[in-house]
Amino acid sequence: MGPFIPTSTNNQILSILTPDECGRLGPHLAYVHLAIGEVLLNPGEPIDFLLFPEFSMASVVGGDDTGHTAEIGLIGCEGVVGAEVLLGAIKAAHLVNIQLPGSGYRLAASAALREFSLGGSFQRNILKFFHVLMTQVSSTAMCNALHGLDDRLARWLLMCHDRFDGDKLPMTQEFLGLMVGVGRPSVSIAAHGMQSDGLITYSRGKITINDRAGLIDRACGCYKAVTVCRKVHANSRSISDSVPVAPVKAGKAGSFSVIGR
Repeated sequence: MGPFIPTSTNNQILSILTPDECGRLGPHLAYVHLAIGEVLLNPGEPIDFLLFPEFSMASVVGGDDTGHTAEIGLIGCEGVVGAEVLLGAIKAAHLVNIQLPGSGYRLAASAALREFSLGGSFQRNILKFFHVLMTQVSSTAMCNALHGLDDRLARWLLMCHDRFDGDKLPMTQEFLGLMVGVGRPSVSIAAHGMQSDGLITYSRGKITINDRAGLIDRACGCYKAVTVCRKVHANSRSISDSVPVAPVKAGKAGSFSVIGR
């Protein structure tokens, strides 16, 4: 593999690495293909690497002691999987697996820790991503508590569409139910309603987005809030990356789509 070229990736953290950062991190970055269902992190296991998705999407899944699970976060080309190791985490707290297949770059946690401790755009943009992810997770908690299934499903489909290269999303109704925290019968009714309204088409484990604008109208305001937060951070990169920041000590180790696309 040749030297890493930032413009060759659409991951929004890697794409704006400085030449010096590319020189230090490039030898440690490995391009990987990501299959649907592939497990990136298991709860309670060490975080040995970070994964920067490109045209793929990872799902952060929480579970209780009864075996019930629900998605609590999505990570696509705007961010990185496993970055909590940079804040001092030793082991993963949640299951993270690939829900929309594609590609990405794998980086050893030890290399990421060294670079993070130097400051620079790598550190700044990792921290910006944490803010975006925290906004998304808190919004999801509020949305699940306050909004109806149709609103939540439309919001979630839009978030997946933002992170995937194309309008045909490979997913089953069982997966949809897991993502929005309901059983298959309930999500089936909601999905068929959206299909009847011409918003989506569902067949053979694929959902095709037919009317993105209609989905935006159907979704609750949580989608707009999370997307605006992400857009603000993306637009601030060229300004903040020119401002020097004093290096901080890393924790000890054990193009983004906007609303109208």
